[in-house]
Order: sequence, then structure tokens, then C-alpha cells
Amino acid sequence: MAIIKYLYLFVFILLLSAQISLGQASWDARKINSSGDLITVFFTSDNRGWVAGDEGYLAYTTDGGRNWLQYSLPTKENINEIYFRNDDNGYLAAGKKIFITKDGGATWLDTRIYDPKEFRAGTPEFLSVRFTDKKRGFVIGSVLNKSGNVVDSLVLQTDDGGESWFRVIVPTKQELFHLDFSGTSHGWIVGDGGVILHTDDRGEIWKMQNSGTNRALYNVCFYPLGRCVNSGTVILTDAEVSGTEGYAFNGHICIREILAKSAERKKHKSW
Repeated sequence: MAIIKYLYLFVFILLLSAQISLGQASWDARKINSSGDLITVFFTSDNRGWVAGDEGYLAYTTDGGRNWLQYSLPTKENINEIYFRNDDNGYLAAGKKIFITKDGGATWLDTRIYDPKEFRAGTPEFLSVRFTDKKRGFVIGSVLNKSGNVVDSLVLQTDDGGESWFRVIVPTKQELFHLDFSGTSHGWIVGDGGVILHTDDRGEIWKMQNSGTNRALYNVCFYPLGRCVNSGTVILTDAEVSGTEGYAFNGHICIREILAKSAERKKHKSW
């Protein structure tokens, strides 16, 4: 899990750096009072952002990162991802817990989004969150047994803005690390064992795609101009294409896919 932690943080920082590099010539170090690793960062505006990491550490800034204040959460679970679907509604994927805010982070509530009766074989672990619109969203991760071993994959879906969630069965039992969407219809989930799941119908059905590797894929991202990094070697690619570039990567390799506008290019099944 250490690779995942550093990779997530490095990805977000590098992408943020790329977005603002034209307006900022250099970076200044800022001290944050965290004894553990910082794993994830998310900004809802130029000034307001959040950073989180080991043992439930969460901090926020209201001045573009010049100063950070810690927010105390009632958990020692590692926070794997911060995600806001708008300025007010945000989610913390924190191991076996999900924290939700509806007031821009002024308060975070520990919220159970699953029915324990559906998980008699283990306990859900939450790793990534995405919404495609105001109503439809997904939480992914794994199901852990009492020994902490992965026994199944986890995909939860909401169609009412997070008021209720239901489980979606997918064609793998591997741990799922990260997901992203290109638009509202096309989405990808990556996970252990080189797993890539794809949907082209807003998450109604998820199908396996061939990644060409059996290594764990820790992150997937889609941008109009593709940017990809991995730990050890930085891969930063800008390409003028008539569509969207997507990347799935682990600590050693980057797999690229181009979603062109033509129907033929959209039919591909592998990376």
C-alpha cells in the first residue's frame, strides 16, 4: 500500500503543477504537521483545498496552500482519496469508513453507505469515489475478511446523489484501486492483477478490458491532453488528438488509450 500512497499524492501534485505552471515559476515547501504519509489532495477552487493521509489526518487551506489547518476526524483509518462533486458535497474514502460533507467541509460525518447483510463474507474497504453527474456516483474498493485479506471486489452505486447506495457486481474479485470517467457515459476502473473494467453506459454494465499486464494498476485518468506519471519514472505526455487520452499506470508502466471521435476507435477493447 505504500506505493499507492506515494503514487496518489505524486499524481495529484504533478497534475496540479502542470495546470498552474504558466502562472507560477517555482514551488515553495509548506510545513504540515503530519507524522505519517500524505496520500491525497483535492482543491475545489484556487484558494480552498484539502490534503489527507495516514491515520485519519486531514487538513485544509483557504489561501491557496500558503497555510494549512488540521481538521480532527474521529478515525485512525488511512484516507485514500478526497473527492468533491461540487463546492459543497465531498467524500473521504478512509479505509473501512466513508466521511461525507454537505457544507463544503465545515463538518464531516462518518456515514455507513452499505447494508452489512450484503457483506457477510467480510467488510468493505473504500479506495476511490467518482460522480458522473448530480445524481449518479460510484465508490470502489474491496471486501476484506477478518484477517484483512481481499476476498472480493467492491463497487457501490448511487442514483440519488448519495442518499442511498447499492452494490454492483463486476466480473472480477480483485481489489479495485481507482476509477475515472470521460464524460458521463464512459468510465474505467483499475485494480490489482492488471484489471481494467470499462463501462460505456454510465455504469450500468462493467466489462473487462485487456491491459496487457498482470501488475497492479493503481490509477486511471482521462484528460483532453493526456498527462501520466508513475513512481520512479515520470511520463508526461501532451498530444493534440481529436478526442481524449486516458492512462492507467502502476509503479513501473503506463498504458495509454485514445478515445477518438470516430465510432471505429471507440470500439476497441484493449489498451
